[in-house]
Amino acid sequence: MKIFTAILLIWLSITFSSTDAAHWESTGVATMKQDGITMTETITPTSKEHVLSVTLEVSMKDERWQLQDVPFGQQEILLLSPLVIAPSPPRLSREEAQEEKGRLLFRLCKGVRFVDQQLPADVIINDDRLCWQVEEAMQEEKTNHVQLSFLIEADPHESGYQSESGHIIQLYSDFIYVKAADDKQMILQKMVVPSGKIRYWY
Repeated sequence: MKIFTAILLIWLSITFSSTDAAHWESTGVATMKQDGITMTETITPTSKEHVLSVTLEVSMKDERWQLQDVPFGQQEILLLSPLVIAPSPPRLSREEAQEEKGRLLFRLCKGVRFVDQQLPADVIINDDRLCWQVEEAMQEEKTNHVQLSFLIEADPHESGYQSESGHIIQLYSDFIYVKAADDKQMILQKMVVPSGKIRYWY
């Protein structure tokens, strides 16, 4: 009985010490550059257990920023995606284009949720999606470089999206902007940022 008790105490000691030592660690910054636009995503641990901080940054070169103000007229509006090569890109209605243009969509994976928090009026959270109206934020702040930080909580035991390089806590981020425009046609482009990763060490 004493031997069993000793083994149990050793096992509990190892278990609790390893749990105490468990921690999150960022695997780096995800950056994407396209058409004079740079998107950067940084995920870092916080002092609160399993709560992570996400910072999104979007910057545009002056000529790209100015093009975002082109008004909607009677042009045909097309949406190009880097993920799909199609001879005939999908056409958008003016209402769809107004909703899509200038917005950044950030979507979480299973086992991760947004923490309740106060965010700017140009940010909307709906279940596992965060929608940030980047163009609106740039116009309000009168700058072509904006950033947004928010908190998420991750379940370290969720195994569905683990890889050798870390936990994948989001499905994707994408940003839609004006690539080109004239009197006949407006071309919107979707920009996709690779998913940031973060390790959980036991």
